Amino acid sequence: PPQTSGLLNNQNLVRVTPGSTSDDRAWSGDQGWFWRACLDLFQYDQNPSRRKNIKTVVDLIGPAVLANVFVNNIVHELPFSDNYDIDYATGPGVFIRQFSVINRENGGFNNDKITQSAQGAWDNSGKAGCWYPGKCVYDPPAGDLLWDLTLKTSAQDAYNAYMVL
Repeated sequence: PPQTSGLLNNQNLVRVTPGSTSDDRAWSGDQGWFWRACLDLFQYDQNPSRRKNIKTVVDLIGPAVLANVFVNNIVHELPFSDNYDIDYATGPGVFIRQFSVINRENGGFNNDKITQSAQGAWDNSGKAGCWYPGKCVYDPPAGDLLWDLTLKTSAQDAYNAYMVL
């Protein structure tokens, strides 16, 4: 089972370090990439045993991602304190870029989440990169142009996801 192997944490999210059963840390970007990779593998792999395993994983991570990555239909970084540095600041954008493909392949089941995340990015990303109103968990150094570019790149992913709807 995925939890026993260390692939998934106790919330059924893909761990930052698969194989580690002592660290439940997860990153939003990994959730999108892994979910999309599973769907692609399922489409192309015709081995019944592997397809069953892939379906088991997708059936676990799909609901977990929807429950944990979205808050009020807007993408948030997963709540692990180490996820709020510049290395992880692109997580929401990386996630939504993959989620737009997942959404399209599944018949547009969550267009509202993409629309609201893009609107949130438009309305709020200028205040440190968070796509939601209120206090932002990121704390970029004032005037750091690399941080600014990183956060704007992430927000661009939300706009691009919206444009493919």
